[in-house]
Amino acid sequence: MAGPPMNDEFYPGWLSQWNDPWVYSHTVSYVDMMVSDMMISSSSNSNMNFYMFFGGTNFGFWNGGVVTTSYDYGAPVNESGHPTDKYFSLVQNVFPLITGLNSPPAVPIPNTPLPTYYGTIDFDESNIRLLQDPNTYSYIVGNEVTASAPVTMEALGQPYGYISYTFDVVYPENANTSLTAITVLAQDYALFYLDDQYIGHLQTIDGLGNLTISPPEAAAIALPTRLTIVVENTGRPNTFLSIQEIWKGIRYPVIFTFAGGQSTQSALVQVSGLPMNYANVSQLMGSPLHKRPINGIQGDETQTAGYFARGTINIPNVTGGTLLDMRAFGKGFVFVNGKNVGRFYSVAGPQYSLWIPRSYLTNGINEIIVFEQTQEFSRQSGPVVPTITLS
Repeated sequence: MAGPPMNDEFYPGWLSQWNDPWVYSHTVSYVDMMVSDMMISSSSNSNMNFYMFFGGTNFGFWNGGVVTTSYDYGAPVNESGHPTDKYFSLVQNVFPLITGLNSPPAVPIPNTPLPTYYGTIDFDESNIRLLQDPNTYSYIVGNEVTASAPVTMEALGQPYGYISYTFDVVYPENANTSLTAITVLAQDYALFYLDDQYIGHLQTIDGLGNLTISPPEAAAIALPTRLTIVVENTGRPNTFLSIQEIWKGIRYPVIFTFAGGQSTQSALVQVSGLPMNYANVSQLMGSPLHKRPINGIQGDETQTAGYFARGTINIPNVTGGTLLDMRAFGKGFVFVNGKNVGRFYSVAGPQYSLWIPRSYLTNGINEIIVFEQTQEFSRQSGPVVPTITLS
Protein backbone atom coordinates (compact mmCIF):
# COMPACT_ATOMS: atom_id res chain seq x y z
CA MET A 1 0.00 0.00 0.00
CA ALA A 2 1.43 3.34 -1.05
CA GLY A 3 1.75 6.04 1.58
CA PRO A 4 1.07 9.74 1.10
CA PRO A 5 3.57 11.61 -1.09
CA MET A 6 6.32 13.09 1.09
CA ASN A 7 9.36 15.26 0.47
CA ASP A 8 11.27 14.54 3.66
CA GLU A 9 14.17 16.85 2.77
CA PHE A 10 13.03 19.96 0.96
CA TYR A 11 16.17 22.08 0.50
CA PRO A 12 15.58 25.82 0.76
CA GLY A 13 19.34 26.30 0.40
CA TRP A 14 22.49 24.22 0.73
CA LEU A 15 25.52 23.78 2.96
CA SER A 16 28.80 25.59 2.31
CA GLN A 17 32.18 23.85 2.12
CA TRP A 18 35.70 25.14 2.58
CA ASN A 19 37.21 26.30 -0.73
CA ASP A 20 33.76 26.91 -2.24
CA PRO A 21 33.72 30.10 -4.34
CA TRP A 22 30.52 31.33 -2.66
CA VAL A 23 28.13 30.92 0.26
CA TYR A 24 24.60 29.74 -0.55
CA SER A 25 22.58 32.89 -0.89
CA HIS A 26 19.48 34.59 0.46
CA THR A 27 19.17 36.66 -2.74
CA VAL A 28 15.90 37.22 -4.59
CA SER A 29 16.60 34.66 -7.32
CA TYR A 30 17.00 31.88 -4.74
CA VAL A 31 13.87 33.03 -2.90
CA ASP A 32 11.84 32.85 -6.11
CA MET A 33 13.25 29.41 -6.94
CA MET A 34 12.40 28.05 -3.50
CA VAL A 35 8.83 29.40 -3.59
CA SER A 36 8.31 28.00 -7.10
CA ASP A 37 9.47 24.52 -6.04
CA MET A 38 7.24 24.61 -2.97
CA MET A 39 4.20 25.58 -4.96
CA ILE A 40 4.80 22.67 -7.37
CA SER A 41 4.99 20.26 -4.43
CA SER A 42 1.90 21.78 -2.81
CA SER A 43 -0.14 21.48 -6.00
CA SER A 44 0.45 17.70 -5.99
CA ASN A 45 -0.72 17.43 -2.36
CA SER A 46 2.73 16.40 -1.20
CA ASN A 47 3.79 16.66 2.41
CA MET A 48 6.96 18.60 2.99
CA ASN A 49 9.72 18.81 5.59
CA PHE A 50 12.25 21.64 5.47
CA TYR A 51 15.93 20.80 5.65
CA MET A 52 16.92 23.30 6.95
CA PHE A 53 14.40 25.87 8.19
CA PHE A 54 17.10 27.07 10.59
CA GLY A 55 20.63 25.76 10.05
CA GLY A 56 22.61 27.42 12.82
CA THR A 57 26.28 26.81 13.58
CA ASN A 58 28.66 23.85 13.80
CA PHE A 59 30.27 24.92 17.07
CA GLY A 60 33.38 23.20 18.39
CA PHE A 61 34.75 20.46 16.12
CA TRP A 62 31.29 19.31 15.04
CA ASN A 63 31.41 20.36 11.39
CA GLY A 64 31.11 17.45 8.97
CA GLY A 65 34.22 16.86 6.86
CA VAL A 66 34.80 19.84 4.58
CA VAL A 67 31.61 21.63 5.69
CA THR A 68 32.16 25.12 7.12
CA THR A 69 31.56 26.11 10.72
CA SER A 70 28.56 28.11 9.59
CA TYR A 71 25.52 26.00 8.76
CA ASP A 72 23.43 29.00 7.74
CA TYR A 73 22.34 26.93 4.72
CA GLY A 74 20.61 29.88 3.08
CA ALA A 75 17.66 28.88 5.28
CA PRO A 76 14.52 30.96 5.92
CA VAL A 77 15.88 31.77 9.41
CA ASN A 78 19.55 32.70 9.23
CA GLU A 79 22.47 31.68 11.43
CA SER A 80 21.94 34.55 13.88
CA GLY A 81 18.26 33.63 14.33
CA HIS A 82 16.72 36.33 12.14
CA PRO A 83 13.98 35.76 9.53
CA THR A 84 15.13 36.40 5.96
CA ASP A 85 13.37 37.32 2.72
CA LYS A 86 12.83 33.59 2.19
CA TYR A 87 10.84 33.41 5.41
CA PHE A 88 8.59 36.34 4.53
CA SER A 89 8.10 35.07 0.98
CA LEU A 90 7.02 31.69 2.37
CA VAL A 91 4.49 33.34 4.66
CA GLN A 92 3.05 35.48 1.88
CA ASN A 93 3.04 33.03 -1.02
CA VAL A 94 3.01 29.46 0.24
CA PHE A 95 1.06 29.56 3.49
CA PRO A 96 -2.25 30.52 1.81
CA LEU A 97 -1.75 27.74 -0.75
CA ILE A 98 -1.30 25.13 1.97
CA THR A 99 -4.00 26.29 4.37
CA GLY A 100 -6.61 27.57 1.94
CA LEU A 101 -6.74 30.86 3.83
CA ASN A 102 -6.62 34.07 1.84
CA SER A 103 -4.00 35.58 4.08
CA PRO A 104 -1.69 34.24 6.76
CA PRO A 105 -2.44 34.98 10.42
CA ALA A 106 -0.40 37.70 12.06
CA VAL A 107 2.45 35.86 13.73
CA PRO A 108 4.71 38.06 15.88
CA ILE A 109 8.37 37.93 14.91
CA PRO A 110 10.73 37.48 17.89
CA ASN A 111 12.61 40.66 18.63
CA THR A 112 16.06 39.10 18.30
CA PRO A 113 18.81 41.74 18.63
CA LEU A 114 20.85 42.30 15.50
CA PRO A 115 24.57 41.39 15.57
CA THR A 116 26.42 44.03 17.56
CA TYR A 117 29.78 45.73 17.00
CA TYR A 118 31.91 45.73 20.15
CA GLY A 119 35.37 46.77 18.99
CA THR A 120 38.75 45.25 18.19
CA ILE A 121 40.82 42.68 20.07
CA ASP A 122 44.61 43.03 20.09
CA PHE A 123 46.39 39.73 20.67
CA ASP A 124 49.33 41.15 22.58
CA GLU A 125 49.19 39.14 25.78
CA SER A 126 50.86 35.82 24.97
CA ASN A 127 52.06 33.63 22.17
CA ILE A 128 52.92 30.03 22.97
CA ARG A 129 54.23 27.86 20.16
CA LEU A 130 53.10 24.29 19.84
CA LEU A 131 56.52 22.63 19.63
CA GLN A 132 59.14 25.35 20.12
CA ASP A 133 58.16 26.12 23.70
CA PRO A 134 59.41 23.48 26.15
CA ASN A 135 56.84 21.37 27.95
CA THR A 136 53.89 22.63 25.87
CA TYR A 137 52.56 19.09 25.53
CA SER A 138 52.57 18.57 29.29
CA TYR A 139 49.58 20.92 29.47
CA ILE A 140 47.52 19.90 26.45
CA VAL A 141 48.27 16.22 25.87
CA GLY A 142 45.58 13.58 26.36
CA ASN A 143 46.16 9.86 25.95
CA GLU A 144 49.65 8.72 24.93
CA VAL A 145 51.19 5.51 23.68
CA THR A 146 54.52 4.32 22.31
CA ALA A 147 54.06 1.82 19.51
CA SER A 148 55.91 0.06 16.70
CA ALA A 149 53.57 1.68 14.17
CA PRO A 150 51.24 4.70 14.23
CA VAL A 151 47.75 4.32 15.68
CA THR A 152 44.70 6.33 14.71
CA MET A 153 42.96 8.94 16.83
CA GLU A 154 40.08 6.54 17.37
CA ALA A 155 42.40 3.77 18.56
CA LEU A 156 43.81 6.24 21.08
CA GLY A 157 40.30 6.80 22.43
CA GLN A 158 39.96 10.39 21.21
CA PRO A 159 37.01 11.47 19.03
CA TYR A 160 38.01 14.98 17.91
CA GLY A 161 40.83 17.49 17.93
CA TYR A 162 44.46 16.88 16.92
CA ILE A 163 46.98 14.08 17.33
CA SER A 164 50.78 14.16 17.34
CA TYR A 165 53.24 11.54 16.08
CA THR A 166 56.96 11.75 16.89
CA PHE A 167 59.43 9.52 15.04
CA ASP A 168 63.19 9.12 15.04
CA VAL A 169 64.53 9.74 11.55
CA VAL A 170 65.94 6.37 10.43
CA TYR A 171 69.05 6.84 8.27
CA PRO A 172 70.37 4.15 5.89
CA GLU A 173 73.04 1.91 7.38
CA ASN A 174 76.60 3.15 7.01
CA ALA A 175 75.39 6.32 5.34
CA ASN A 176 75.31 9.95 6.42
CA THR A 177 73.16 11.47 3.71
CA SER A 178 70.58 14.22 3.28
CA LEU A 179 66.89 13.61 3.86
CA THR A 180 65.05 14.59 0.69
CA ALA A 181 61.43 13.46 1.20
CA ILE A 182 58.97 12.27 3.84
CA THR A 183 55.93 10.21 2.81
CA VAL A 184 53.03 9.38 5.09
CA LEU A 185 49.51 7.99 4.66
CA ALA A 186 47.40 10.39 6.72
CA GLN A 187 44.01 11.97 7.25
CA ASP A 188 43.29 14.97 7.29
CA TYR A 189 45.56 18.05 7.68
CA ALA A 190 49.18 17.43 8.67
CA LEU A 191 51.79 19.85 10.06
CA PHE A 192 55.41 18.67 9.67
CA TYR A 193 58.25 19.56 12.03
CA LEU A 194 61.89 18.45 11.86
CA ASP A 195 63.70 18.83 15.18
CA ASP A 196 60.74 21.01 16.25
CA GLN A 197 61.19 23.39 13.30
CA TYR A 198 58.12 23.77 11.09
CA ILE A 199 58.77 22.74 7.48
CA GLY A 200 55.27 22.83 5.96
CA HIS A 201 51.83 21.29 5.84
CA LEU A 202 49.84 19.01 3.53
CA GLN A 203 46.17 18.12 3.42
CA THR A 204 44.12 15.24 2.09
CA ILE A 205 40.72 15.87 0.52
CA ASP A 206 37.79 13.51 1.06
CA GLY A 207 39.61 10.74 2.86
CA LEU A 208 42.92 9.00 3.45
CA GLY A 209 45.78 9.96 1.14
CA ASN A 210 49.53 9.73 0.60
CA LEU A 211 51.32 12.93 1.58
CA THR A 212 54.92 13.58 0.50
CA ILE A 213 56.84 16.63 1.65
CA SER A 214 60.40 17.66 0.81
CA PRO A 215 62.28 19.33 3.66
CA PRO A 216 63.83 22.75 3.00
CA GLU A 217 67.46 22.62 1.96
CA ALA A 218 68.66 23.83 5.35
CA ALA A 219 66.81 21.02 7.13
CA ALA A 220 68.17 18.44 4.70
CA ILE A 221 71.74 19.55 5.29
CA ALA A 222 71.33 19.60 9.06
CA LEU A 223 70.68 15.83 9.21
CA PRO A 224 67.63 16.06 11.50
CA THR A 225 67.07 13.35 14.07
CA ARG A 226 63.38 13.78 14.96
CA LEU A 227 60.20 14.13 12.91
CA THR A 228 56.93 15.29 14.46
CA ILE A 229 53.67 15.27 12.50
CA VAL A 230 50.62 16.95 14.05
CA VAL A 231 47.40 15.87 12.33
CA GLU A 232 44.10 17.74 12.54
CA ASN A 233 40.85 15.81 12.44
CA THR A 234 38.90 18.25 10.24
CA GLY A 235 35.53 16.57 10.84
CA ARG A 236 33.62 13.49 9.77
CA PRO A 237 31.17 13.29 6.87
CA ASN A 238 28.05 11.20 7.46
CA THR A 239 27.59 10.02 3.89
CA PHE A 240 29.29 7.76 1.34
CA LEU A 241 32.20 6.56 3.52
CA SER A 242 32.47 3.59 5.88
CA ILE A 243 33.50 3.99 9.51
CA GLN A 244 36.97 2.66 8.73
CA GLU A 245 37.40 5.17 5.92
CA ILE A 246 37.03 8.12 8.29
CA TRP A 247 39.49 7.05 10.97
CA LYS A 248 41.75 10.02 11.60
CA GLY A 249 45.49 10.41 11.88
CA ILE A 250 48.29 8.18 10.55
CA ARG A 251 47.87 4.44 10.05
CA TYR A 252 51.19 3.17 8.65
CA PRO A 253 54.91 3.81 9.19
CA VAL A 254 56.53 6.86 7.63
CA ILE A 255 58.85 6.44 4.65
CA PHE A 256 62.09 8.49 4.64
CA THR A 257 63.81 9.03 1.28
CA PHE A 258 67.42 10.20 1.05
CA ALA A 259 69.80 11.61 -1.52
CA GLY A 260 70.89 8.76 -3.74
CA GLY A 261 67.46 7.13 -3.63
CA GLN A 262 67.75 5.07 -0.46
CA SER A 263 64.58 4.70 1.60
CA THR A 264 63.94 3.65 5.18
CA GLN A 265 60.85 3.12 7.31
CA SER A 266 60.07 4.57 10.72
CA ALA A 267 60.33 2.30 13.75
CA LEU A 268 58.98 3.31 17.17
CA VAL A 269 56.55 6.22 17.35
CA GLN A 270 55.36 8.32 20.28
CA VAL A 271 51.65 9.06 19.75
CA SER A 272 50.07 11.88 21.76
CA GLY A 273 46.44 12.87 21.65
CA LEU A 274 45.79 16.61 21.58
CA PRO A 275 42.05 16.95 22.24
CA MET A 276 42.40 20.75 22.49
CA ASN A 277 39.75 21.13 25.17
CA TYR A 278 39.50 24.43 27.00
CA ALA A 279 40.51 23.06 30.41
CA ASN A 280 43.92 22.02 29.08
CA VAL A 281 44.46 24.99 26.77
CA SER A 282 43.61 27.50 29.53
CA GLN A 283 46.21 25.87 31.78
CA LEU A 284 48.72 26.22 28.97
CA MET A 285 47.92 29.90 28.48
CA GLY A 286 48.35 30.52 32.22
CA SER A 287 51.56 28.52 32.41
CA PRO A 288 55.05 29.96 33.03
CA LEU A 289 56.19 28.94 29.53
CA HIS A 290 58.06 31.58 27.56
CA LYS A 291 55.56 34.01 26.09
CA ARG A 292 56.35 36.31 23.19
CA PRO A 293 54.38 39.49 22.55
CA ILE A 294 52.85 39.06 19.11
CA ASN A 295 53.28 42.74 18.32
CA GLY A 296 57.04 42.32 18.67
CA ILE A 297 57.24 40.17 15.55
CA GLN A 298 58.28 42.02 12.43
CA GLY A 299 59.30 41.37 8.85
CA ASP A 300 60.03 37.73 8.06
CA GLU A 301 59.90 36.70 11.71
CA THR A 302 56.36 35.41 11.21
CA GLN A 303 54.74 33.02 13.63
CA THR A 304 55.73 29.40 13.52
CA ALA A 305 52.71 27.41 12.38
CA GLY A 306 50.99 25.96 15.39
CA TYR A 307 50.74 28.64 18.08
CA PHE A 308 48.27 29.87 20.68
CA ALA A 309 47.39 33.54 21.14
CA ARG A 310 45.25 35.13 23.83
CA GLY A 311 43.48 38.47 23.94
CA THR A 312 40.67 40.14 25.85
CA ILE A 313 38.00 42.72 25.19
CA ASN A 314 35.95 44.68 27.71
CA ILE A 315 32.25 44.78 26.82
CA PRO A 316 30.44 46.87 29.44
CA ASN A 317 26.98 45.96 28.16
CA VAL A 318 26.29 42.90 26.00
CA THR A 319 23.28 43.66 23.84
CA GLY A 320 23.44 40.96 21.18
CA GLY A 321 25.50 38.32 19.45
CA THR A 322 28.38 39.29 17.19
CA LEU A 323 30.65 38.14 14.37
CA LEU A 324 34.32 37.45 14.95
CA ASP A 325 36.28 38.64 11.90
CA MET A 326 39.06 36.06 11.31
CA ARG A 327 40.67 37.50 8.17
CA ALA A 328 43.91 38.29 10.01
CA PHE A 329 44.43 34.58 10.65
CA GLY A 330 44.78 31.53 8.42
CA LYS A 331 43.42 28.26 9.83
CA GLY A 332 42.56 26.98 13.28
CA PHE A 333 39.89 27.34 15.95
CA VAL A 334 38.77 29.82 18.62
CA PHE A 335 37.67 29.76 22.25
CA VAL A 336 35.43 32.59 23.48
CA ASN A 337 35.05 32.60 27.24
CA GLY A 338 35.90 28.91 27.36
CA LYS A 339 33.56 27.82 24.57
CA ASN A 340 34.91 26.46 21.30
CA VAL A 341 33.07 28.55 18.70
CA GLY A 342 34.41 26.52 15.78
CA ARG A 343 37.01 26.41 13.06
CA PHE A 344 38.16 29.20 10.79
CA TYR A 345 39.91 28.66 7.45
CA SER A 346 40.49 32.09 6.00
CA VAL A 347 43.08 30.75 3.57
CA ALA A 348 40.31 28.81 1.84
CA GLY A 349 37.05 30.71 2.45
CA PRO A 350 34.23 31.27 1.78
CA GLN A 351 33.58 31.84 5.51
CA TYR A 352 35.69 34.57 7.10
CA SER A 353 33.85 35.24 10.35
CA LEU A 354 32.52 33.18 13.24
CA TRP A 355 29.10 33.69 14.83
CA ILE A 356 29.25 34.36 18.59
CA PRO A 357 25.86 34.07 20.29
CA ARG A 358 24.88 36.62 22.90
CA SER A 359 24.85 33.88 25.55
CA TYR A 360 28.58 33.25 24.97
CA LEU A 361 29.50 36.84 25.88
CA THR A 362 29.59 38.45 29.30
CA ASN A 363 29.43 41.98 30.66
CA GLY A 364 33.01 42.96 31.42
CA ILE A 365 36.18 41.16 30.32
CA ASN A 366 35.78 38.54 27.57
CA GLU A 367 38.63 36.14 26.79
CA ILE A 368 39.49 34.98 23.26
CA ILE A 369 42.07 32.24 22.59
CA VAL A 370 43.08 31.42 19.01
CA PHE A 371 44.98 28.38 17.81
CA GLU A 372 46.62 29.25 14.49
CA GLN A 373 48.12 26.43 12.44
CA THR A 374 49.30 28.07 9.24
CA GLN A 375 51.42 31.01 8.19
CA GLU A 376 50.13 31.52 4.69
CA PHE A 377 47.31 33.99 5.11
CA SER A 378 49.07 36.37 7.49
CA ARG A 379 52.02 36.55 5.10
CA GLN A 380 49.87 37.25 2.07
CA SER A 381 46.97 39.34 3.26
CA GLY A 382 46.83 39.90 6.99
CA PRO A 383 48.57 42.39 9.27
CA VAL A 384 51.80 41.54 11.08
CA VAL A 385 50.00 42.18 14.37
CA PRO A 386 46.92 39.90 14.42
CA THR A 387 43.75 41.61 15.52
CA ILE A 388 40.14 40.46 15.49
CA THR A 389 37.21 42.75 15.01
CA LEU A 390 33.99 41.97 16.81
CA SER A 391 31.50 43.41 14.38
